[in-house]
Amino acid sequence: MRVLIAPGERDLEVPNWSPDGTRLAIDVGPDFTVKRGRSHAWPKRIARNYGMTRAGDAAARRVVLRASRSLRQDASRETVMNGVRRDWMRVERRLREARRGPVRVAVATELDRWLRAAGFPPTEGTVEIVC
Repeated sequence: MRVLIAPGERDLEVPNWSPDGTRLAIDVGPDFTVKRGRSHAWPKRIARNYGMTRAGDAAARRVVLRASRSLRQDASRETVMNGVRRDWMRVERRLREARRGPVRVAVATELDRWLRAAGFPPTEGTVEIVC
């Protein structure tokens, strides 16, 4: 066995067999990874109030804390946002108040500060957190 296509985050398109049936052609989808721009100073602290109860605010802060640590360790934007979506899903399952729009906006606003500091574009509102 040998690796023909290096593992990556890009999608594989539909494979096609050559006319003589000896080769398989696979097209790799477009690269949608976001490149880092100019970085800015890291925020001094992470917000503690997201408009929920004490337990809810602590859970939301942990999501942002994990994302900020990943960004400081040079993780890609997509890797960080996948982690945020996974973590936020857990928070929403546990706490109904986390499903409210203003809470999601507060989390997205805090994430935007960290994304901007890392040189990435901000989130596209709350859609990027929950989808």
